[in-house]
Amino acid sequence: MQPTKWDSKAKSLGKRLAKREKLALLQSYETQMRQGQNREKILAELADNVGVGQRQIERILAQAAKYEHEIENHFAELSITALILASNFESYLDNGTGSGSTIGDVVYGGWLNDIDGILDALSVEMHEVDKSVALHLLCHLKEEFRELTDIKDWAELNNDKITKDFVERLRLRAYRGDFGKCPACPNC
Repeated sequence: MQPTKWDSKAKSLGKRLAKREKLALLQSYETQMRQGQNREKILAELADNVGVGQRQIERILAQAAKYEHEIENHFAELSITALILASNFESYLDNGTGSGSTIGDVVYGGWLNDIDGILDALSVEMHEVDKSVALHLLCHLKEEFRELTDIKDWAELNNDKITKDFVERLRLRAYRGDFGKCPACPNC
């Protein structure tokens, strides 16, 4: 059975348009719609620019809307993780850490001051963090935070680099919520 003409174009188009390009088409479509332009005219123009039919451009816009939603969810997850890490770093600072060593796996949750499985009276519970999301966050922040350039895991972060300033910058970044493109993240 021979595929229809638009179906063949759809298959070749999938190889030509990246997610970012599809998102750009969606943004253009939404901008023109907000300006009150005719929907059919917008779709025809976009279809012409890409070189596909109107039905296919509608499918592309639907895919782009799905991608956009996935990215928003991913950034929200990164923001929450950044806030939890900031809280853990603050607890770590407030409970007198030594210099020269690293924070270790306690950054992902557990008890601070847990020595050989025995909790002392001053132990502090660190909030649980999804390590895979935290590692994605680390990839997003490496260029912006000089403290993170030489590490591959939050557990490797040196005590000397965990400062009040670092914690505040991490919080501010979390509240901003825009994490840009990251090659390690499938959704970006």
